[in-house]
Amino acid sequence: MKIAWFRKKITPEVGAYLAGYGLNDKSVALLDDLYAAGLCVDDNERKVLIISLDLLGLDEWFIKKCRERLAAILQIPVEAVMLTCTHTHTGPETRTLASAPQQLHTKYLDLLYEILAEGAEELTEFTECEVSFFSEYCDANRNRRYIAGDNHASFTPHRREVISACEKLYADKELGGVVFVNKETLLPCYLIGNYAAHPLAGHSPGLGGLRISADYPGAFCKYVTRNTGAECMFISGAAGDMVPKE
Repeated sequence: MKIAWFRKKITPEVGAYLAGYGLNDKSVALLDDLYAAGLCVDDNERKVLIISLDLLGLDEWFIKKCRERLAAILQIPVEAVMLTCTHTHTGPETRTLASAPQQLHTKYLDLLYEILAEGAEELTEFTECEVSFFSEYCDANRNRRYIAGDNHASFTPHRREVISACEKLYADKELGGVVFVNKETLLPCYLIGNYAAHPLAGHSPGLGGLRISADYPGAFCKYVTRNTGAECMFISGAAGDMVPKE
Protein backbone atom coordinates (compact mmCIF):
# COMPACT_ATOMS: atom_id res chain seq x y z
CA MET A 1 0.00 0.00 0.00
CA LYS A 2 1.23 3.50 -0.81
CA ILE A 3 -0.07 6.58 0.98
CA ALA A 4 0.27 10.35 0.80
CA TRP A 5 -1.33 12.86 3.10
CA PHE A 6 -1.90 16.52 3.88
CA ARG A 7 -2.95 18.44 6.96
CA LYS A 8 -4.37 21.93 6.53
CA LYS A 9 -5.50 24.43 9.14
CA ILE A 10 -9.15 25.43 8.63
CA THR A 11 -9.72 27.55 11.75
CA PRO A 12 -12.31 30.31 11.23
CA GLU A 13 -11.98 33.82 12.60
CA VAL A 14 -12.94 34.45 16.23
CA GLY A 15 -16.44 35.89 16.12
CA ALA A 16 -17.78 33.27 13.72
CA TYR A 17 -21.06 31.64 14.73
CA LEU A 18 -20.62 28.17 16.20
CA ALA A 19 -22.63 25.20 14.95
CA GLY A 20 -24.48 22.65 17.00
CA TYR A 21 -26.21 24.63 19.73
CA GLY A 22 -28.13 27.91 19.74
CA LEU A 23 -28.40 30.16 16.70
CA ASN A 24 -26.74 33.05 18.52
CA ASP A 25 -23.65 31.23 19.80
CA LYS A 26 -20.86 33.45 18.54
CA SER A 27 -17.26 32.40 19.24
CA VAL A 28 -15.34 34.63 21.65
CA ALA A 29 -11.92 32.91 21.73
CA LEU A 30 -9.75 30.21 20.18
CA LEU A 31 -9.07 27.14 22.30
CA ASP A 32 -7.36 25.07 19.59
CA ASP A 33 -7.16 25.02 15.81
CA LEU A 34 -9.35 23.07 13.40
CA TYR A 35 -7.81 20.97 10.64
CA ALA A 36 -8.60 19.11 7.43
CA ALA A 37 -6.73 15.81 7.33
CA GLY A 38 -6.45 14.21 3.91
CA LEU A 39 -5.18 10.69 3.21
CA CYS A 40 -4.73 9.25 -0.30
CA VAL A 41 -4.37 5.47 -0.39
CA ASP A 42 -3.04 3.63 -3.47
CA ASP A 43 -2.98 -0.19 -3.70
CA ASN A 44 -1.52 -0.09 -7.24
CA GLU A 45 -4.95 -0.74 -8.71
CA ARG A 46 -6.90 2.30 -7.54
CA LYS A 47 -6.59 5.41 -5.42
CA VAL A 48 -8.98 6.59 -2.74
CA LEU A 49 -8.94 9.99 -1.00
CA ILE A 50 -10.36 10.27 2.52
CA ILE A 51 -10.71 13.69 4.15
CA SER A 52 -11.66 14.23 7.79
CA LEU A 53 -12.74 17.74 8.73
CA ASP A 54 -13.00 19.30 12.19
CA LEU A 55 -16.52 20.51 11.44
CA LEU A 56 -20.05 19.64 12.55
CA GLY A 57 -21.29 18.76 9.07
CA LEU A 58 -21.58 19.86 5.44
CA ASP A 59 -24.39 20.31 2.93
CA GLU A 60 -24.74 17.75 0.16
CA TRP A 61 -24.23 20.38 -2.55
CA PHE A 62 -20.89 21.41 -1.06
CA ILE A 63 -19.69 17.83 -0.66
CA LYS A 64 -20.58 17.13 -4.31
CA LYS A 65 -18.74 20.26 -5.43
CA CYS A 66 -15.60 19.29 -3.47
CA ARG A 67 -15.63 15.66 -4.63
CA GLU A 68 -15.80 16.69 -8.27
CA ARG A 69 -12.87 19.10 -8.00
CA LEU A 70 -10.67 16.82 -5.92
CA ALA A 71 -11.36 13.86 -8.19
CA ALA A 72 -10.33 15.94 -11.19
CA ILE A 73 -7.08 16.99 -9.49
CA LEU A 74 -6.13 13.40 -8.61
CA GLN A 75 -7.61 11.93 -11.79
CA ILE A 76 -9.71 9.43 -9.88
CA PRO A 77 -13.47 8.65 -9.95
CA VAL A 78 -15.72 10.96 -7.96
CA GLU A 79 -16.87 8.03 -5.83
CA ALA A 80 -13.26 7.51 -4.72
CA VAL A 81 -13.33 10.83 -2.83
CA MET A 82 -14.87 10.62 0.64
CA LEU A 83 -15.44 13.49 3.07
CA THR A 84 -16.32 13.03 6.72
CA CYS A 85 -16.71 15.44 9.65
CA THR A 86 -15.64 14.83 13.23
CA HIS A 87 -18.88 16.57 14.32
CA THR A 88 -17.30 19.09 16.67
CA HIS A 89 -19.92 21.46 18.05
CA THR A 90 -17.37 24.26 18.47
CA GLY A 91 -16.60 24.95 14.82
CA PRO A 92 -18.17 27.31 12.25
CA GLU A 93 -21.68 26.88 10.87
CA THR A 94 -21.15 24.98 7.63
CA ARG A 95 -24.67 23.57 7.15
CA THR A 96 -27.77 25.28 5.84
CA LEU A 97 -30.32 25.46 8.63
CA ALA A 98 -33.94 25.46 7.50
CA SER A 99 -34.86 27.92 10.27
CA ALA A 100 -31.87 30.22 9.77
CA PRO A 101 -30.24 29.88 6.32
CA GLN A 102 -28.42 33.17 6.88
CA GLN A 103 -26.22 31.46 9.48
CA LEU A 104 -24.35 29.51 6.78
CA HIS A 105 -20.75 30.78 6.71
CA THR A 106 -20.46 31.06 2.92
CA LYS A 107 -17.14 32.96 2.90
CA TYR A 108 -15.62 30.24 5.06
CA LEU A 109 -16.88 27.53 2.69
CA ASP A 110 -15.32 29.34 -0.26
CA LEU A 111 -11.99 29.37 1.55
CA LEU A 112 -12.37 25.73 2.62
CA TYR A 113 -13.01 24.72 -0.99
CA GLU A 114 -9.69 26.26 -2.05
CA ILE A 115 -7.78 24.81 0.91
CA LEU A 116 -8.92 21.27 0.08
CA ALA A 117 -7.93 21.70 -3.56
CA GLU A 118 -4.53 22.97 -2.46
CA GLY A 119 -4.11 19.93 -0.23
CA ALA A 120 -5.03 17.53 -3.03
CA GLU A 121 -2.48 19.14 -5.33
CA GLU A 122 0.22 18.42 -2.74
CA LEU A 123 -0.40 14.65 -2.82
CA THR A 124 2.55 13.80 -5.05
CA GLU A 125 4.99 11.91 -2.79
CA PHE A 126 3.81 8.47 -1.68
CA THR A 127 5.21 6.26 1.09
CA GLU A 128 5.26 2.45 0.88
CA CYS A 129 3.49 1.00 3.91
CA GLU A 130 2.31 -2.14 5.60
CA VAL A 131 -1.22 -1.93 7.00
CA SER A 132 -2.54 -3.23 10.30
CA PHE A 133 -5.72 -2.85 12.31
CA PHE A 134 -6.50 -2.63 16.00
CA SER A 135 -9.57 -2.79 18.17
CA GLU A 136 -9.65 -2.01 21.89
CA TYR A 137 -12.30 -1.73 24.58
CA CYS A 138 -12.50 1.95 25.60
CA ASP A 139 -14.94 2.88 28.35
CA ALA A 140 -14.95 6.63 27.70
CA ASN A 141 -18.49 7.12 26.42
CA ARG A 142 -22.05 6.57 27.53
CA ASN A 143 -25.55 6.80 26.12
CA ARG A 144 -27.40 10.05 26.79
CA ARG A 145 -30.84 8.44 26.57
CA TYR A 146 -32.40 5.80 28.77
CA ILE A 147 -35.19 3.72 27.25
CA ALA A 148 -37.67 2.72 29.96
CA GLY A 149 -39.95 -0.31 30.00
CA ASP A 150 -42.78 1.72 28.48
CA ASN A 151 -40.52 2.40 25.46
CA HIS A 152 -40.21 6.09 26.31
CA ALA A 153 -36.79 7.75 26.29
CA SER A 154 -35.35 9.86 29.09
CA PHE A 155 -32.75 12.46 28.09
CA THR A 156 -29.96 12.45 30.68
CA PRO A 157 -29.30 16.22 30.67
CA HIS A 158 -32.90 16.60 31.85
CA ARG A 159 -32.92 13.53 34.16
CA ARG A 160 -29.46 13.13 35.60
CA GLU A 161 -30.62 10.40 37.96
CA VAL A 162 -30.65 7.90 35.08
CA ILE A 163 -27.05 8.58 34.00
CA SER A 164 -25.70 5.62 35.97
CA ALA A 165 -28.05 3.32 34.07
CA CYS A 166 -26.66 4.63 30.78
CA GLU A 167 -22.98 4.07 31.51
CA LYS A 168 -22.85 0.80 29.59
CA LEU A 169 -26.36 0.55 28.19
CA TYR A 170 -26.55 0.59 24.37
CA ALA A 171 -22.99 1.97 24.21
CA ASP A 172 -20.40 1.06 21.58
CA LYS A 173 -17.12 0.83 23.53
CA GLU A 174 -14.87 -0.08 20.61
CA LEU A 175 -11.89 2.15 19.81
CA GLY A 176 -10.79 1.05 16.37
CA GLY A 177 -7.98 2.08 14.10
CA VAL A 178 -5.97 1.53 10.96
CA VAL A 179 -2.19 1.92 11.20
CA PHE A 180 0.11 2.50 8.22
CA VAL A 181 3.72 1.48 8.98
CA ASN A 182 6.57 2.80 6.84
CA LYS A 183 8.22 -0.23 5.16
CA GLU A 184 11.67 1.37 5.35
CA THR A 185 11.73 2.71 8.91
CA LEU A 186 9.25 0.16 10.33
CA LEU A 187 7.67 3.05 12.25
CA PRO A 188 4.03 4.15 12.09
CA CYS A 189 3.56 7.07 9.74
CA TYR A 190 -0.24 7.42 9.71
CA LEU A 191 -3.13 6.35 11.91
CA ILE A 192 -6.89 6.52 11.42
CA GLY A 193 -8.78 6.44 14.72
CA ASN A 194 -12.48 5.66 15.11
CA TYR A 195 -14.71 6.10 18.17
CA ALA A 196 -18.41 6.68 18.81
CA ALA A 197 -19.10 9.75 20.95
CA HIS A 198 -20.37 13.22 20.12
CA PRO A 199 -17.55 15.78 20.49
CA LEU A 200 -19.18 17.63 23.38
CA ALA A 201 -16.24 17.76 25.78
CA GLY A 202 -15.67 21.45 25.07
CA HIS A 203 -19.24 22.47 25.84
CA SER A 204 -19.61 24.18 29.19
CA PRO A 205 -21.70 26.96 30.75
CA GLY A 206 -20.74 30.58 30.16
CA LEU A 207 -17.92 31.53 27.82
CA GLY A 208 -16.30 28.08 28.02
CA GLY A 209 -18.56 26.68 25.32
CA LEU A 210 -17.98 29.65 23.01
CA ARG A 211 -14.37 28.85 22.17
CA ILE A 212 -13.41 27.48 18.76
CA SER A 213 -12.13 23.93 19.25
CA ALA A 214 -11.71 20.59 17.51
CA ASP A 215 -12.83 19.04 20.82
CA TYR A 216 -11.62 15.55 21.80
CA PRO A 217 -10.97 14.34 18.20
CA GLY A 218 -8.40 17.12 17.91
CA ALA A 219 -6.84 16.14 21.25
CA PHE A 220 -6.80 12.50 20.12
CA CYS A 221 -4.85 13.33 16.95
CA LYS A 222 -2.38 15.53 18.84
CA TYR A 223 -1.78 12.77 21.38
CA VAL A 224 -1.09 10.19 18.67
CA THR A 225 1.34 12.44 16.82
CA ARG A 226 3.12 13.55 19.98
CA ASN A 227 3.65 9.98 21.18
CA THR A 228 4.30 8.14 17.90
CA GLY A 229 5.40 10.74 15.38
CA ALA A 230 2.66 9.53 13.03
CA GLU A 231 0.14 11.82 11.40
CA CYS A 232 -3.43 11.14 12.45
CA MET A 233 -7.02 11.37 11.31
CA PHE A 234 -10.17 10.89 13.41
CA ILE A 235 -13.35 9.43 11.94
CA SER A 236 -16.43 9.35 14.12
CA GLY A 237 -18.20 6.08 14.76
CA ALA A 238 -21.99 5.81 14.76
CA ALA A 239 -22.21 8.32 17.61
CA GLY A 240 -25.99 8.68 17.67
CA ASP A 241 -26.68 9.33 21.34
CA MET A 242 -23.14 8.45 22.46
CA VAL A 243 -21.47 11.24 24.45
CA PRO A 244 -18.18 11.48 26.37
CA LYS A 245 -18.41 10.40 29.98
CA GLU A 246 -18.70 13.26 32.44
